[in-house]
Amino acid sequence: MGRRGGGKRGGDRWRGGKGPRTQRPQRSDYEEPIKSNDRFEDYYNQLGLFDHVEKEKFWAALRRELPNSFRFTGSKG
Repeated sequence: MGRRGGGKRGGDRWRGGKGPRTQRPQRSDYEEPIKSNDRFEDYYNQLGLFDHVEKEKFWAALRRELPNSFRFTGSKG
């Protein structure tokens, strides 16, 4: 009968059995994203959709942090 996992050792399967195990790079915090874009703001300001008070509320709302449940991050790969 064959062995489970198809290899000599079960741990070789994720590495493909090629060479010694290497250390994974340390993860670090990502940089704070820039939350403004002058060209984007100029475009919407020129459309004249909002008066001055609403315009300030609109841009403040777009710069607010999203809750963690809506945050997109990179995947392991």
